Amino acid sequence: MTNTTTTKFCNECQRYVNHTEVNSGSADNEEYSPEYECDIGLHKGYTVFRCLGCNEHFIECWKWFSEHNREDIIKTRYPNEKYLEEPEWMTKLPIEILKLLKEIYIAIQDKCLTLACTGIRTVLDRVFTDKVGAYYTSDDSLNAMIQSGYITAKQKELLEIVFDIGSASAHRSLSPILKF
Repeated sequence: MTNTTTTKFCNECQRYVNHTEVNSGSADNEEYSPEYECDIGLHKGYTVFRCLGCNEHFIECWKWFSEHNREDIIKTRYPNEKYLEEPEWMTKLPIEILKLLKEIYIAIQDKCLTLACTGIRTVLDRVFTDKVGAYYTSDDSLNAMIQSGYITAKQKELLEIVFDIGSASAHRSLSPILKF
């Protein structure tokens, strides 16, 4: 294996830094197609990268179907690029809420946005129930939060949108598009 150096995002360094390829492999699964009179197949492989800044490793897997253009190679990274850093204040939260928020961060990281939105709605329900008790509707919960002085009317407007998105995710599989 050659010591190829390339710039990749490092989850530990939290920026793009030089990485070296430490290992790679590939496999080709081809069959002759009498209909098309050529070989058709799936080509796949992997490369293990090591950060030259902190020595952290990740694997990039790729696959390409012979009937597609070479530019259409599908790449998947394990673990994904960690573009959302968990804030330090999260560790001060009650353990039940902390666990839920960690799952939400993982869902966002892995681009499972429907699950993330449903999780956010769940966290809000839990926090509101802990603060003002259980209510039948989110609007009643929000009004109780205002009356108890936990949120303002302006914050209620924003939280109504968050509740609506969480409900749409849970009940209609809404998946919002987030760009980072």
